[in-house]
Amino acid sequence: MQLNRSVLKSRFRAGQMPCEEDFSDLIDSTVNVEEDGFEKSPEKGLKISQLTDSGKLISFYMNSTEGSPLWQVELQKNPSEEESSNLHISTPFQGESDSVVTLVGSTSVKAVGIGTKNPECALDVNGVMSCEGRMGKENAELKVEADGKWHDITEQLCGCEAFEVMAGVGGQDNEGRFALTHAIALNVFHGKPSINKTQSYYGGRGSRIDIRWTKGNERYTFKLQLRTHCAYKGGTFVNYRLTKLWLDNMMENSLA
Repeated sequence: MQLNRSVLKSRFRAGQMPCEEDFSDLIDSTVNVEEDGFEKSPEKGLKISQLTDSGKLISFYMNSTEGSPLWQVELQKNPSEEESSNLHISTPFQGESDSVVTLVGSTSVKAVGIGTKNPECALDVNGVMSCEGRMGKENAELKVEADGKWHDITEQLCGCEAFEVMAGVGGQDNEGRFALTHAIALNVFHGKPSINKTQSYYGGRGSRIDIRWTKGNERYTFKLQLRTHCAYKGGTFVNYRLTKLWLDNMMENSLA
């Protein structure tokens, strides 16, 4: 039986005659590395082992007298891959299929799930998101100088592609030129490409940023390009951000 320190100390004070049961309670009240799954080393820090294949790894309580934990941490084996598992952080009030946070780590998948135990992508949120802003990515190798010429903002593409584009440029001191462009660009094997854009600018129509699809070097290939309608002063570049909206380039998910 596990006992607190005060009770154990009273049984082993000077003049006491501890019995076999007292020693048994003392052993049960201490951590056993082999049975309890705790170990500490300089190389690995605190090592905690799950006692069974299914079950909770850690439970958090506000105090030791509470009946139900506030938070629980659980490791579950990944059925799709050997030697890999998922880490679930949840509360006891959630269903078996839900968790507050799920971390998936394997040789093929690295994912975080919020409100789901089975994330389908790098970050899968099963709920409503609120954020102050969002932004896409710029290809660091494909710079767009504001010189009035067309510049690539993607590598050569093929298949079914969809992007959201946000681009902005500002003139240098005393130039008085500024522009913003937002666009949704779709292309399917360069058959009938489409771009819907919204523009705002200051300093004349030549300040605008334009966007287009252009044919690639091979059949069915294409690229996305940006330009300013006129040349800004030297050393000015368009700041653009691309967000990929479609990931099934060859429509493989449409196949039965």
